[in-house]
Amino acid sequence: MAGRWTKELDDALTTMHGAGMTAKEIGSIMDRTSGAIGQRAFNLGITKKRRVALPIHPPVYDVINVITSEANMPQHEPTLLERMFSKLLGR
Repeated sequence: MAGRWTKELDDALTTMHGAGMTAKEIGSIMDRTSGAIGQRAFNLGITKKRRVALPIHPPVYDVINVITSEANMPQHEPTLLERMFSKLLGR
């Protein structure tokens, strides 16, 4: 197992990756596997595979218009089932 990643190794990886070297080539130079190189590059955010989280903005509702539109909705006639339950519940 290779040692821990240091700032110098991260800088070297970033430079070699920026120069277009493959993970296999960088791994042979740094005595690490290509998978370890690829994972470290991903963790550093220097690969094209890293997904950037898009800002998510929740929808904004106009509360006053929603309340007034609900208040202005026509009331429906109670169904037979609603009338039966209202009699049972004493409402």
